[in-house]
Amino acid sequence: MKASYILAPLAVVAACYGASAVQTDWSGGPGVHGPSGQWGTTFDSCEVSVDYSSISGCLAVSWGVLEDVITMIPESQEYAIRVRAADMDGDGDVDLIASAEVDDRVCWWENVDGLGKSWMVHDVDTAFDGAWDAVAADIDGDDDVDLFGAAKNADLVVWWENTDGSATSWTIHTIAESFDGVKVLAVADMNDDGEVDVIGGAKNGDAISLWLNSGGGSSWQEVSVVTKLDAVNSVVAFDIDKDGDLDILGTATLDKAIRWWENTDGSATSWTSHVVSSTFSGVRTAEAADLDDDGDIDIIAAGGSCKSPANEVAWWENTDGSCDNWEKHVIGSGVDGAHVVLTYDIDDDGDLDVFATAIFAHKILMWENEGSASSWTEHQLCSYNSPRSMVLADIDGNGIMDVAAGSVSREAISWWRVMGYDPCAVLKSTILDTGGDSEWGTLSWNATPVTGTWVNLRVRSSWDQDDLGEWSDTLAVSPVDISKYIDDGDRFFQYMVELRSPGCDTFPVFGEIVLDWTPLGMGSETPMDTFLEVAGGNPSTGSVLLRYGLAEAGISRVSLYDIAGRCLFTEGPAFRAAGSHETWVTGLVPGLYFVRLSCPSGVFSKRFTVLDRM
Repeated sequence: MKASYILAPLAVVAACYGASAVQTDWSGGPGVHGPSGQWGTTFDSCEVSVDYSSISGCLAVSWGVLEDVITMIPESQEYAIRVRAADMDGDGDVDLIASAEVDDRVCWWENVDGLGKSWMVHDVDTAFDGAWDAVAADIDGDDDVDLFGAAKNADLVVWWENTDGSATSWTIHTIAESFDGVKVLAVADMNDDGEVDVIGGAKNGDAISLWLNSGGGSSWQEVSVVTKLDAVNSVVAFDIDKDGDLDILGTATLDKAIRWWENTDGSATSWTSHVVSSTFSGVRTAEAADLDDDGDIDIIAAGGSCKSPANEVAWWENTDGSCDNWEKHVIGSGVDGAHVVLTYDIDDDGDLDVFATAIFAHKILMWENEGSASSWTEHQLCSYNSPRSMVLADIDGNGIMDVAAGSVSREAISWWRVMGYDPCAVLKSTILDTGGDSEWGTLSWNATPVTGTWVNLRVRSSWDQDDLGEWSDTLAVSPVDISKYIDDGDRFFQYMVELRSPGCDTFPVFGEIVLDWTPLGMGSETPMDTFLEVAGGNPSTGSVLLRYGLAEAGISRVSLYDIAGRCLFTEGPAFRAAGSHETWVTGLVPGLYFVRLSCPSGVFSKRFTVLDRM
């Protein structure tokens, strides 16, 4: 046996011992291209859908990640209180609308290239006192996009007519002139007459009102929904009782209230109040959705106020489908400044996930619904300074919802690309240096695919570490003789693992890979009569005879390690004469072991297995 370039064993799971290399842990992450005498816990590279850290000692398919792509709004755009999304210019891509309270400005950013990489700003109104919200809708029925607006300081509810259809020329129309501290809007056809109506929530006036569009935005009928709801903070139009007409969901921070108002006669002129919760401290916003997939509508809310911080994201289960009996369940706690909450099935597994902003923690979070809303996995999507508003929209046009956010600080509006689920996750190993010419043996791996998923391996090798050539065909079922796929005599080796899955709720896991080879000799550096072997067969049954030959006298050491790199036995260092030597090691439990000989001729290793006694 010929010497190889061997590094000393490390206290990690994966290491290279000359004639064998093992990797069972990838938690160190990518970026180690190699070549290296060991695989360790790192690897060369991977695609974004590989999860190498959340499951210890395994590779799996990830649900997806966010990529911070571009900051769109210049720093001069102060305090973007609200960000909305709509195709403002009718060119088929998603643009963004912003309301800036400090600047008294409502504007929209044109998605110039349709990919979210190039943006052009267009002003709608630059003197809208306390601009707090702007919502897109075709208000006058002329097939272009108009805007509703709320001015908190001016107590105004207005709509801007898209005069030329290009969203670059606007005419303002007043809906209400004294709606005290109006800050939130929602739009929908509330009375099913084909016209778009608007709902407003007034923080100072503690009121929610509805304005019915009497025809093309030319006249409006105000309907009072509630007049004593302290510090209204959000309004949503949704058919909560599933009777075919739209109801209203609202929150009031100081009342600690989440309520919904039933559209009693379907005409949106008579409303009945129902309480979801009156004890949710600091409640900010709420959404309605069938979160547990039981056929009725549940309520999801975020609460995190500097005055009465709950710092929670929670949901209220519609326990009997009546919309009158609700049971609270916490999704996430310690969410400092929880504000906006949204729902969307981001991982495409058939259930709704929950998104929220955390203003004081400066984060955007997502909770993955593990099924029926009974358990949740929290993910921090990104860091962002004081995220007050958030919207989900397909900004880059790839069919996957992205995330855009605005801030209550001077932070510019940004958006993050959601990479989404990729059915094929690929990882490339660090290039392994075997130390010299190698005769390839077996490659074995431990994988746990389930029905409908696949784990594929490909390999390549070369004597040129900078050009390992093409990847082999997909290897056969483990273990496999890789000499059928790559050439003997090469020195450098690399593997690539592919994890394929039809969906993020079902995925394969890859847990171990072992490579065996035989060094073919290093010329005059190592004499031919130096050897190391495990006598008595491999696998063994608990006791092994270690035999080795020394080509010349000198200091030598024989050591035995388990798969974790722990030294279980060592003999030496000691001076030994040239010739054959042997020693017994007993009491080994079943598992994989490595024996290592260090002597004047070089460093040698062998791998062997101990099995259960029959």
